[in-house]
Amino acid sequence: INGASPRWAEGLAELNAFINARRDLPDFADHEEGIRRRAERIAEGAALSAGKSYDRTLLATSDEARNLLTRFSPEEMRPEDALKRIQSAWRSSEAAILKHETLTGSLAAIDTALAQKRPMDALVERRELLRRYPDFETDRRVVGKLAQILKTEQDLVVRNDEPIDAVTDDHPVDVPTPLTLAFHARARTDE
Repeated sequence: INGASPRWAEGLAELNAFINARRDLPDFADHEEGIRRRAERIAEGAALSAGKSYDRTLLATSDEARNLLTRFSPEEMRPEDALKRIQSAWRSSEAAILKHETLTGSLAAIDTALAQKRPMDALVERRELLRRYPDFETDRRVVGKLAQILKTEQDLVVRNDEPIDAVTDDHPVDVPTPLTLAFHARARTDE
């Protein structure tokens, strides 16, 4: 769990192996403080790394390490501050992973729509992505996709320069000439 790119899952596996190997020994209680420190470090580190590498498996590693931390902490000395830090890191990483997955899915949907020559569908997908995450408006991949969408739409527009003769004949009408029925009465004026 040390180094430039720690392997949190392997560190957790080693910690679990250590616990399983020494659980029944009489001096196991002496090792609980070290177990708590390592579990806290793995839980927080895996949660932070998950958000940077967009790896959901690290969130599961963080959860398991947090459970170890809780299990080996005495009830009266529960590390609430550490648990809050871990939970905060876990939530922010979950949000970052979701944001990355949404971006990746939207870009794939845009590519599919462009491949099928449906630029308006691609534009709708881009608009939905920007509605959900407005900060992607300046992302170079999203800006590049907009240029591709506009180019595809422009390519689909066909110009026709063939002359079209004007229609000079009246269209035949199937309706008879209009007839108005009006009541005509004359009143006598000599009375």
